[in-house]
Amino acid sequence: MEELKIPERYFEDTELCGFSVSAMMKRTWAAEIKVLSALEDFFQKLDITYYAEYGTLLGAIRHKGFIPWDDDIDIAMLRKDFKKLIEHADEMPYPYRIISVYSSDTYGTHNGLATNDRRDKLVWDDERVREFFGCPFIINLDINPLDYIPRDKELRTLQKDIYHLGYAATHDLLSLDRARAEGLPEDSEKRETFEKEKEMFEDCLKRFFGGMKLDEKRPVLNELCRACDVVAGFCREEDADLLDYYPHMVYSTQGPFRKKEWYTGETVRLPFEMGSVSVSFAYQEMVKVFYGENYMTPVMFDQVHDYPFYKKQEEYFRFRGYM
Repeated sequence: MEELKIPERYFEDTELCGFSVSAMMKRTWAAEIKVLSALEDFFQKLDITYYAEYGTLLGAIRHKGFIPWDDDIDIAMLRKDFKKLIEHADEMPYPYRIISVYSSDTYGTHNGLATNDRRDKLVWDDERVREFFGCPFIINLDINPLDYIPRDKELRTLQKDIYHLGYAATHDLLSLDRARAEGLPEDSEKRETFEKEKEMFEDCLKRFFGGMKLDEKRPVLNELCRACDVVAGFCREEDADLLDYYPHMVYSTQGPFRKKEWYTGETVRLPFEMGSVSVSFAYQEMVKVFYGENYMTPVMFDQVHDYPFYKKQEEYFRFRGYM
């Protein structure tokens, strides 16, 4: 991997499209690009194709880099490549780490993460600060597996309904665990709802997935996520015209879903800050489907997480006197 060389003037407070981008955010952007660069080297060794997605794709097209009010990088890959990545996750060079429900019993999310730290807790690391352009924060890049959606409408509905049960159970359990960690009394109604969802999900697994059962010896949240992956991945490529990151099926009944032909492995490179990213050859069609014909007009969307994502990390480091 070539060493990223970034001029110091890049790390300055900047106003882009009327939005103020802090010097620390610019250092974080650079750190994320370095993580992606390491991932690309790893993907090449494993013959894995990835695609920049969501705001990363839109940013590459419209801004030749990050959308000014975006703070992370999102990529996607076919489930077969995601499985290959998980199988070889331990080979990712230091200090990088691939995290998923298959590498961590405490992980409870349906996608994977690439991070620049191998520890399970947040600590200040002078070496990390030096290696990642003065960014002290742990970086997480989302890696979303893409699954085929049945062409048959009845099968699609059945798959979606079963997955929805497992998905809802994972989120209700996360909510219960979060409340317990905060010392709050348990919500008995939510606990009852969770137990019903889990029971119905397990019944569907037994009926439609060869008698599959959740392993009672393993963490429940982790097992639910793994089982959801089985449901999401059951459709064969030849039985589908569309695909998607399957959690989107839960809250988007009409799409837009991704066309299978967008993900043939044929990619192009688009400029992205001081480097470039890999996108589907059909990126112009994709961006119109997802963001409309006026995608070149900047619109500030609501974030799905706090902005900046490192807000709590920064508060902790300030509390400990590091910043």
